[in-house]
Amino acid sequence: MDLNTLSEIINIKDVKNINDNTIFDYFRITKYNDDSILKEKNNILFFPVTITKNDLKDGWYISEYDLRPKINDVANNNPSYYYVIEENMVKDMPVGSKYIVVDNIMDSINKIFQKKLSDYKGKIICVTGSVGKTTTVGFIKQALGDKALRIYSKRITPLILNNFVINFLNNDYDYFVAEASLWYKNHIEYFSKTLKPDLAVLLNVCDEHIGIGDIKSISDITKFKSLLLKYANNAIINNMDDELKKLDIRDGMVYYNGEEVVNTNALNVIKINDYNKLVEPYIKTKLTLLEETIAFEVAKFYKVDDYTILNRLNNAQTVENRVVKEKVYDHDVIFDGDVSGVARFNNFADHYYTKSCLVICNLTEDGEENEPYEKLNSIIDKFDEVYVYEDFKKYFNNDKIIYFNNLDFIKDIPKDTMIFMHYGSYYRVYNDFNVNKVGKR
Repeated sequence: MDLNTLSEIINIKDVKNINDNTIFDYFRITKYNDDSILKEKNNILFFPVTITKNDLKDGWYISEYDLRPKINDVANNNPSYYYVIEENMVKDMPVGSKYIVVDNIMDSINKIFQKKLSDYKGKIICVTGSVGKTTTVGFIKQALGDKALRIYSKRITPLILNNFVINFLNNDYDYFVAEASLWYKNHIEYFSKTLKPDLAVLLNVCDEHIGIGDIKSISDITKFKSLLLKYANNAIINNMDDELKKLDIRDGMVYYNGEEVVNTNALNVIKINDYNKLVEPYIKTKLTLLEETIAFEVAKFYKVDDYTILNRLNNAQTVENRVVKEKVYDHDVIFDGDVSGVARFNNFADHYYTKSCLVICNLTEDGEENEPYEKLNSIIDKFDEVYVYEDFKKYFNNDKIIYFNNLDFIKDIPKDTMIFMHYGSYYRVYNDFNVNKVGKR
């Protein structure tokens, strides 16, 4: 985007040291993943953003911050960048720095975001659920093919969404696939209102996030997640889920157990009542089979032929190291390095392997929520063997569990046993799987 195009979208009051023919190839609004893409860009336009105390009330952000007072340090450390600043910041800019002056930085970001979103002619698909959203979005992208774009972040906030849409969304893509997470009750409705998805997907409901904000029960979770349907044109709902089957859509209204929840634009509603038996899931669990069944239905909805969908899904893999196949001492394992959660373990327990073993190397104890790990005792008998690192003995009271302090025991597990190995928050510390790191405490 060049300066002239930008001036048609936002109110530019002044420009310093920027040529009219300068093409900005990246709008750095907030850190997206590890920001490694910045190394590939030549003309980065930097926005010193502000998160206020009022923003914290909506539950999107953990702490307030303001980069505007730090603009001199930022500009001195990044002299090649271009900047969007407000009038009172001009005096703090280093001599010779390149900048655009606007009325309000945050308003300018929103206007650019709205412009990019309104210019997009493809289909927007939005997925919500308690567990498996990221993996489902990944499978949907693979089922739709190269013309699909997906956004991923550990937490998609409005700023993350703005940054992604402004920089990556364009009409070279026919589909934009995003997940919508529920932390506060208004979050799902934000995604619906902002993205106005052509297709809303309701994956599942678990009793996570209860006690946060206004979320007091599992029925609250279901109703709040159903708000994704408000501005959606079409919907796919997992009708096998005990909570989601309580939803009914008729005459432009979403009902939960007969109670009116929200008006909806969704006229075409597809309910999934069984797993797709033609799909060969990457991992043989009910959750993975559900994720790939949903992906199949999404691609089929958009007229991709069955043969192509199955070929893509049967060669698909999980994304962002959510659950991956690895080798430990020459033994096949299914490794989960995501943040620990009771719901994740429950889904591992619903598997289709003849022989299975659960190995818990680490449990996340400093996450955003306090997980009731004592509930894990209820899944122990669904595995032939269960091994738990000795530091976490406090959560368990089952004599079947074997406690360990190193991974040597894996060498003696029969090769026909599928090992589910969990190390809570592994990929928040390490980038790649390494058995020495998994076994290290």
